[in-house]
Amino acid sequence: MDSEESTVSLRQQNDQLRQENEYLKLTLGLLRENQTLRSKLYGTDPSTAHGPLEKVSAVTWEDTLDDGCFTIDLLKAPHRTSSPLETTTAKKSALKSPHLDNDQQESYLPQVKERLVGEIAFQLDRRILGNVFQEQHRLYGFTVANIPDKIIQVCTHPVSGKVDESLRTRLTGQYHALLERLGRFGYNAGRHASFAEFMVNTYGILRQRPDPRSAQNSCYGNPASLQRLVVNTVPSTLLKDALLLHTCLCYLAEQDGKPLFLW
Repeated sequence: MDSEESTVSLRQQNDQLRQENEYLKLTLGLLRENQTLRSKLYGTDPSTAHGPLEKVSAVTWEDTLDDGCFTIDLLKAPHRTSSPLETTTAKKSALKSPHLDNDQQESYLPQVKERLVGEIAFQLDRRILGNVFQEQHRLYGFTVANIPDKIIQVCTHPVSGKVDESLRTRLTGQYHALLERLGRFGYNAGRHASFAEFMVNTYGILRQRPDPRSAQNSCYGNPASLQRLVVNTVPSTLLKDALLLHTCLCYLAEQDGKPLFLW
């Protein structure tokens, strides 16, 4: 009898270990898939290089800013530069869109909802870089945080080392003008560049481009639907800044007349 009980116990333990092993394999597979996807977005080999937002995939929010000052403000104190919950005239204009019922939003898988949150941050960074470096077709290695350094790099002749001051003045002017416009919503490059990177690393980005004919594709381009998704997905401690990124993306999309997500 004891032998039978021992056998049953061992089988149960074996089944449990097998399930845990399968779960670990699944988790590792998802991590590798996410890394491969981001690398493909930047046209690089995932085994040798990473995109600008992937290079610190192990970063934590506490490590993204000096002395953790922003983390303390974010988690314990009221937000000073985040957009308020009240919708201003500019925000109302940026968020105009057809109504989508909640059933469409609920059709998203939980993983897709999280990836959409990261995609919003990723698309905003991409939009900012495109607005500053309008003639730069390849932006590998460019991040919002290193825009000032990249302006100098782009304006410096690779052989002579001479700086094109006219181009430098124009790019710097475009950068400051953009920050001034986004600043009306509370955007601060020193704070929110790192926050956007944190959101991408935490939530990931979409695995593939949506089918243009699918219902989900229309949801991806709907500001109101994405706003509800952010509210329902992001924890309260990060919500104001996450909504700020969403608002800035909607504003830039409205200004250039292009879809929210550029592929």
